Amino acid sequence: MKVRISKIIEYLVLFCVIMNATYVVPFFDFRVPEVLYFFARVVPIVTAGYCFLNRRVYQRIRVYVKFINCFVVIWFLFFTIEIAYSLILYDEKITVNRILSNYWCFLYILLVYPIVYLLHLYKDEFLRKISNIVMIDSALRCTASLSESIFGVSISYFLSTKLSAARIGFKRIFSNAFVPMVLDFKISHKIEHRGKKTLPSFSILFLLLFLVFFDQSRSKLVGIVAVIGIWVYAGIDSEENFRGRRKIAYITFVVILIFLFAVFGGIDSLLGNFSVTGSNAASTINRMYSIDYYHSAINDKRVLGMGLLYDDSVYGLGSSSLYSVLRNQNIQLGRAAYFEDFGIIGQYFNYGIVGIIVFISFFLRLHRIVRNCKNTSKYYMLLILFVHALLNTIMPISIFTNANMILVPFYLAIFEFYNIDIRNEGVIL
Repeated sequence: MKVRISKIIEYLVLFCVIMNATYVVPFFDFRVPEVLYFFARVVPIVTAGYCFLNRRVYQRIRVYVKFINCFVVIWFLFFTIEIAYSLILYDEKITVNRILSNYWCFLYILLVYPIVYLLHLYKDEFLRKISNIVMIDSALRCTASLSESIFGVSISYFLSTKLSAARIGFKRIFSNAFVPMVLDFKISHKIEHRGKKTLPSFSILFLLLFLVFFDQSRSKLVGIVAVIGIWVYAGIDSEENFRGRRKIAYITFVVILIFLFAVFGGIDSLLGNFSVTGSNAASTINRMYSIDYYHSAINDKRVLGMGLLYDDSVYGLGSSSLYSVLRNQNIQLGRAAYFEDFGIIGQYFNYGIVGIIVFISFFLRLHRIVRNCKNTSKYYMLLILFVHALLNTIMPISIFTNANMILVPFYLAIFEFYNIDIRNEGVIL
């Protein structure tokens, strides 16, 4: 049986999703073999090169990538300047190899070309495959947390991940980077096909409950509330579908979520999470001290930030002087500071004013596309994706952090593809 090149491209992109967008890779006993990570780093270069060099492929995607080409050039120019700036700023204390070992994730932007190509070929079917991977991964994480929380049996070592103390209910286990985006897909699919079904699907309920009671991220709750708000508004906005039983179903769903959140102590915990006297006061107080430290440290480095110091920040592999540059010297209550803890403010500390301009231009483009698609069938999908990604970026789970940067090409490809495709088809709500 002959395997089409497009299928190979699809498998390679999905391989990147599995390897670099999840912590759970079963049966590798804590650490995934480095050769697989290396292969995943090569995939963006190889797949983008194929899309450019194959004339037939590039002819198909050319209409979608006009803005993408400009943005990718700016993206690489910015990171090249950042690398050179960091080498000059810290002299012999840092090397190109050390920088690239932790900042190679900026290469993920090249995945935007194969993603656009796959959307052109398969459209929503390709997105459903990503959703399936994320659902399986989330189910494994949920199983690990329940097993340890209820039965005291740890299976997390089979899943290459670690659990931490509970904030709400069960042992805490972080979701993978794609969960918010997949939740948006599923909710927007409900909106797009409203009238056929009234109750939320199991997958939506599962992801919502997983994020609240297992991931337990304070920041993600803000995005969840916003997305549910848009979902309810979309139902109200469709008068013919928001009557009688359907209206009752929407309201009942929201009431049940609030009830579950209250019963499990979610409201008190959420308020306490942001308080300097609550159960997570140590985390909040440390971040306040850390912001003061970073604000002082960046005083003469506002244009390009504090540079590419991620290597030393996590593992302490570099010199002690570099480690002290990145870390708060007055660490409070035993916690260190991370750029990732402060969302867009942390990105400013990391990349400076120039970096923020690049990131804002990304969202300005997404916003423009949302407005362009106002009356199309994909409007609510694009609106939900935009609002959720923007809120997450303001919060500590920014899509521009190293762990989440793989999301950038997916958002860019999805918006640019549907900006052209759906308006060309003239599909109206």
